[in-house]
Amino acid sequence: MIDDGAFRDNRSITGISFEDGSKCSFIGKYAFAGCTQLAEVNLPAVEDGLTIDEEAFYECTNLTRLTFPKVGNEEYWYTFRGMAFANTGLTSLDLKCGNTKTSFNLGGWCFAMTPITNVVLPHEVWGASDPFYQCPIENITFSEQTEIAGSLFSQADLSDMNLVIPACVERIGSDRKLFQTAA
Repeated sequence: MIDDGAFRDNRSITGISFEDGSKCSFIGKYAFAGCTQLAEVNLPAVEDGLTIDEEAFYECTNLTRLTFPKVGNEEYWYTFRGMAFANTGLTSLDLKCGNTKTSFNLGGWCFAMTPITNVVLPHEVWGASDPFYQCPIENITFSEQTEIAGSLFSQADLSDMNLVIPACVERIGSDRKLFQTAA
């Protein structure tokens, strides 16, 4: 566990990595918020799941790389709470995690106001309260058997968007909140 505000506003940290077998299952509120030199975060595969609390990486403006372990066909889950990665420098987000059956629960505005243009969706993803609020999404790629719930892209800027749907996808549900944009 990394406590609330543990490294807040530390301008010396440039990268964060977790060793294989990490037991860190929780990153607290504001834990790395305002770490403006932070460029890369490599998250662990934690057996009991990993929760990143509200605004944990908020305003890490140089954060351009967020990676996940590629660990075969094991199942892992991640929860990113409200504004966890908001106002960062992320431009691409690959949630597929290699060949894993990984699930994500994306909290309200968790990637809000970031320049994300490319998103690869994982096996399973839930979104509450517009996790991609004001993100200029251009490409969305569905993984094999992607299951989606919630209003993932309803407040994203989808004015110039391409969908990539793999041949194995048999059905995409009719939840209009998924891609409904504000008028």
